[in-house]
Amino acid sequence: MPALSDDASRVPSPERDLAALVGYGSVAESVARLFQREDFLLAFPLEIAGWAPLEDAPGEEATGRKMPAFLKALPVFPGLEDLLAANPGVSLILDLSDDGRHSARIRALAPPRVTILTAGCLVQISAAADAGRLRLGGGEALRKAKNLFHLLMDQMEDDILLLDARGVIREMNRFAADSRGVRLQDFIGRECTDLDP
Repeated sequence: MPALSDDASRVPSPERDLAALVGYGSVAESVARLFQREDFLLAFPLEIAGWAPLEDAPGEEATGRKMPAFLKALPVFPGLEDLLAANPGVSLILDLSDDGRHSARIRALAPPRVTILTAGCLVQISAAADAGRLRLGGGEALRKAKNLFHLLMDQMEDDILLLDARGVIREMNRFAADSRGVRLQDFIGRECTDLDP
């Protein structure tokens, strides 16, 4: 299960991005299973700040559906504004409504740096993760995908940097390092502003 953020300021650890869940729909159970998969969490290290169910989460009695324990364990916020105010480091918001009806509202309220994913996108990620696990096995698939990713990045004759939400370099291609006369490992984990002072 992804780490639950318990710090009052909700600042994510350097290894994880801070995510928030909004709304509720039939996809919630699939999302809960996805967040409990070790292979998914290795590929997408997330810390869940909380959940704003909005008007989508009537009681279990009204829906006949049992609320996933995963959601019950999260800090609950009455609205998206409250969730974002309490968690300024959120870099990913997942709209759990079946039809993505909250996406426009999320875009209007969230800072520009925040990525927004709809339930449909999460279902596709889950299906892709299942397919990869069935074909190659969890850890082996991840290792092969990462090796292919690095091979493709290093073939590009342009600077390619992968940054986390705080501007820390997580990946860098060989061209970006060679063109500056530095070693890759000297800049992984440092802020991108350190690369070109």
